Amino acid sequence: MFRSTNKIIMLVLAVFMFTAPMATSASAGEAMTTKQIKALFPGSFKAVVNGFVSIKFKAFRSGRLHGTMGNQKDRGRWSVRNGVLCIVLNKWMDGKARCSRVKRSGSWYRVASVKFKRS
Repeated sequence: MFRSTNKIIMLVLAVFMFTAPMATSASAGEAMTTKQIKALFPGSFKAVVNGFVSIKFKAFRSGRLHGTMGNQKDRGRWSVRNGVLCIVLNKWMDGKARCSRVKRSGSWYRVASVKFKRS
């Protein structure tokens, strides 16, 4: 039953995290430039998806990305181009890239239904 619950959580996470229209800008805050977004990385981040699912990410200078949600882990890549942050996660996003403009609001950053900050 525990494995089944984890699969459901991961599916919900994938749906909420990256199915919103990513080519559009996030709703609140100041839009960031490519240079500003790149200044965030590398680093460790806490992300909150749809206000309730918490994930920890570590972004490496090489473009690698590691994510942890409870005892679940995933790896992928990040990149920034023309003011847009693109994320690929192998399992949680089926290896598909999702891209969005990043907006800053205080110490938090927002892309679609995900907000994140340095941890």
